[in-house]
Amino acid sequence: MAGKYLFISLCILVLISSTWQSSLAQGGEEYFDETGHVVTGEFLAAYRSVPNPVQLYGYPITDAFQDTTRNLLVQYFQKTRFELNPAGPVGNRVKISPLGEYLYTPGPEAHLYVNPGACRTYPPGGYQVCLAFLNFYDQHGGQKQFGLPISNAELHDGRTVQYFQNARFEYSPELPAGQRIVLAHLGSQYFDRHGEDPTLLLPDQGGNTITSIRSLRARAFPEQAVTGKTGSQTVYITVQDQRLLPVANAQVALILEMPDNQENHFMVPALTNDAGITHFSFPFSAEKVGMATIKVVVLRGDLEADTTTSFRLWW
Repeated sequence: MAGKYLFISLCILVLISSTWQSSLAQGGEEYFDETGHVVTGEFLAAYRSVPNPVQLYGYPITDAFQDTTRNLLVQYFQKTRFELNPAGPVGNRVKISPLGEYLYTPGPEAHLYVNPGACRTYPPGGYQVCLAFLNFYDQHGGQKQFGLPISNAELHDGRTVQYFQNARFEYSPELPAGQRIVLAHLGSQYFDRHGEDPTLLLPDQGGNTITSIRSLRARAFPEQAVTGKTGSQTVYITVQDQRLLPVANAQVALILEMPDNQENHFMVPALTNDAGITHFSFPFSAEKVGMATIKVVVLRGDLEADTTTSFRLWW
């Protein structure tokens, strides 16, 4: 029974986060000395898609991890949080979490005595964005980047601020002209408010060498390329990390689909060995000849990968 539930978990994880290898290939991998964390794949592509990511997002304060409350792959940055939406189109699956909405607490309104022409009103809430706030909003992505305003300018802790769906603008008069709008560290605040595991903040001791396992790569090979309609098959599975080094102690599940559309699920009892290899033998029987496909699902901790192999039933 435990094996059945583990198999279901493997399949759900694959459906949730698609293939990690596809994600990694899109953006690559970058280590940040400032915080000791790594940004990879589509998260890195989204981070680098703006000309000033440190200004808008800050540095990463965690690696990517699975948010089990929503079954989403997420990563925290100082000023925001990224979410990977598995249902979105590849290359456009990263969403900025609406941390402004999550953290907003109304404060006293800051009465700005300005020419109405220096403001813009946004439906449906009818909130106004004015002056330096409006300039910053327009120059750095507007609604796509920050969402809509969810407050007018307010006073919080003695500072003039304005909340948007995804961010909080703060006016800092002590800074030079043109640099007086800064974004609050909502990512750090929400990490604490949400009660995330504080060990996720610990820096990666691997540093620029990136010695820890960041992603999995799976390959599979049937022992017999051609068989009869009834018999036994053995599949060999190899698992490597992003450096093409063997990964031990990975769990493997198989989904066998026969030419007559019969489907069988197997949990491989043996974890991968120190060489990153495991194998599994199973009986099969089909009513007609054709290609049998084997989907291989691999899980190690929060990382997963999948691959497909096949063999032909010929007689």
